[in-house]
Amino acid sequence: MVASLTLTVTRAVDGTSATSHNAGAFVRHVSSGRDFSDSRTHENSTEDVHGVTGVGNDIVGTTSTQTLENKTLDHATGTLERVDIFNTGSWTTTLVGDSANPTLARFKILDNEINLNSMVTFDQNGGMFSTKKAAETDTTFRFLVTDSDGTTPRWEVLSGGTLSVFPTAATTKFGIAVRTTESNSEAAFTVCNPDGTNQRFAVNKDGAVITTSTVAATGNISTGGTLSTTGGGTISTSGTVSAGTGSVTGTTTTNELAVTTTTWSTFTVTVSGGGAATFTTTDGFFYKIGKIVFYRAYWVVGVAGTGATVLTVTMPSTPFRSGNRQSIPGGLRDGGSVTGPLVGLVFAGGSGATLDRMVLRDGTDAIGTSLTAGSIWVLEGWYREA
Repeated sequence: MVASLTLTVTRAVDGTSATSHNAGAFVRHVSSGRDFSDSRTHENSTEDVHGVTGVGNDIVGTTSTQTLENKTLDHATGTLERVDIFNTGSWTTTLVGDSANPTLARFKILDNEINLNSMVTFDQNGGMFSTKKAAETDTTFRFLVTDSDGTTPRWEVLSGGTLSVFPTAATTKFGIAVRTTESNSEAAFTVCNPDGTNQRFAVNKDGAVITTSTVAATGNISTGGTLSTTGGGTISTSGTVSAGTGSVTGTTTTNELAVTTTTWSTFTVTVSGGGAATFTTTDGFFYKIGKIVFYRAYWVVGVAGTGATVLTVTMPSTPFRSGNRQSIPGGLRDGGSVTGPLVGLVFAGGSGATLDRMVLRDGTDAIGTSLTAGSIWVLEGWYREA
């Protein structure tokens, strides 16, 4: 080694034996075995070279097959093949969009490297689009939620557009839920025309079912609430229709109409025109089906009536008067010579919720003096409501 004007000689280098030299011998700068050895060793080394230190830290080739570990890639571009991503600790794997290209899709899954057909796409707004392939059947799964066995379906959407829900037998949650802040009349589920402007069918939060078209069933239709159709809609079934309340403004056609539980309403029976008559009992009840009213009026005379005024009796509602008369059958007991059947009449010229006249068995009108003490009167039948 030469430093300034000083030459330092180190003997026995690289495994050689130390030898002396004669005084005045020439010193020449030439190659040694080390020079050739270092060069060949470097060429043959794959690790611990060019500042890459540590066992197993290899030089990364551009085309060779290698395994890389513990590397941090920052804004890397290109393609990856056979990649698994592991989240460790609190790390969250995130897919970040590009603010300079806000309208482009964020993520795509393609069918294969040859066709490159889109199967699933996530757009810039977070929307997910699943694309049906040209030869795909309508029964192919697009989205599927299974039980823990990985095969039993619980929720599925097929390529043909079919949506199916299969809750477990023990579930306490059913298929469709609504927000608790919505009103009872708010639709929880709707079926609309293709552009979504006209509602065809709806189920409200309170369970009401609404349709603007036909309700048809081969079995039974049953509800504990109201069964209703408006706007000329139709309810059709070959089975039984049962409801707590039924309301139809269109046409009801049935081979048999059966009401299993009839709730009768009461009304006040008032007999007018009886003069001094008083009554120990007055009782009335009725039931309506549309504009048809079934009713009964019953009264028992305490103190006999006076005068010749024609008797009138209140009805549950105003009868239809635009046409011929309506009649209500009845009977009189303990009424002397006129005991027997009677007929109540509704006149076209009358008004209000009133039976205008009663005709006794002898053809005379019931008047104040017809109300004999202890006589029992009843009117029972049906009439057309106004």
